[in-house]
Amino acid sequence: MEVNAVSEAEKDKMREATQSKIVQMIKEKTDPKFVDQWLSSIEQARKDIKAGL
Repeated sequence: MEVNAVSEAEKDKMREATQSKIVQMIKEKTDPKFVDQWLSSIEQARKDIKAGL
């Protein structure tokens, strides 16, 4: 087995390339307002973690 290390910069590129498509697919199968609230809550949690809360 060979394991390739992926840098944070590469992970960010992959995330940027795929995230909007995945969110769109989820919104097609779920209430879009719920998805927006869910993503907003995740972003707020990230900010809280960075702030040390």
